[in-house]
Amino acid sequence: MFQHLFTQPDMILQNQCILTECQSMFSQSMLSPNDLKNLDSYLILGGGSSGDSAALLLNSLGKKVILADRFPEKANPSLYLKVLSDQMPQEILDGIDCIIKSPGILPDHPILEFARGKQIPILSEIALGRIFFNGPVIGITGTDGKSTTTALTYHLLKKKYPNAKMGGNIGVPFTSFCRENPEIVVLELSSYQLDDSPNLQLTASAILNLASDHLERHKTMESYALAKWKIQNLLDKEHQCFVNPNFFNYTPFVIPTHSNLHLVGEKESYFVTQNPNKIHTPNHEYDVSLFPLKGKHNLMNLCFAIALAEVVGLSPDQIQSQLVT
Repeated sequence: MFQHLFTQPDMILQNQCILTECQSMFSQSMLSPNDLKNLDSYLILGGGSSGDSAALLLNSLGKKVILADRFPEKANPSLYLKVLSDQMPQEILDGIDCIIKSPGILPDHPILEFARGKQIPILSEIALGRIFFNGPVIGITGTDGKSTTTALTYHLLKKKYPNAKMGGNIGVPFTSFCRENPEIVVLELSSYQLDDSPNLQLTASAILNLASDHLERHKTMESYALAKWKIQNLLDKEHQCFVNPNFFNYTPFVIPTHSNLHLVGEKESYFVTQNPNKIHTPNHEYDVSLFPLKGKHNLMNLCFAIALAEVVGLSPDQIQSQLVT
């Protein structure tokens, strides 16, 4: 969609500038636990499981927690100092030090716009959890297949990391286990969650694909792609990012040249073959003839899962043994 804009030699510099700007924008520094000690009053904007989980964590730290929700009558009042309608006047932000935003809240919500004007920090529940968990985290996003790939990655990791945890958009809030000290965490991350997450300092990440979904929120495919792109941290040389090359058809820059960016797909370093079913990585060929999920799309999901498992230390034998159980 945009790649033709940057194929001429005199556009190479412009392309690099756009890429650098995007990486800088998506690599804001995270708050630390010490930073949170100076923040006493929190507004949870949008309840549900992630909001309630964030409230439980903040309550355990002795913080004051208020909820603003579209349906305040459905809230659990025991978790909050006050429960208000999110249609209340903007004065509800008086004395608020930080907002934890539900992924379902639109970015142009009046409370958020007012908070930005007052420079009140706005974080996702995922970002709040990351402040308290210092271990390795794998993040997986994409329009389709996120839950399957997250579950497959978790299944592979259990061979080496029996205390691994899985959560995020797949249904288990990160803040519900971020202080349990698991060996490694796998998170399914939606574009909505990534919207309000500064640099999550992920160990590895994956962007599976992109299709015309959620445009009622993101408006354009470019904006949607850039929200997904926040999952990467190519400025960190230790971070490993796996991407379907078709994803870059929707970004305002061509495929970046980075040693820690890996493409997954036909004619790439990580790819799938069928009849017989095999998954190929630069260092190994895996027999997936007994893999129970049918279809090439599921083999591609497994390919991403294997790639992620490799970079966090699983051996080919450990991975292969998990492909038949």
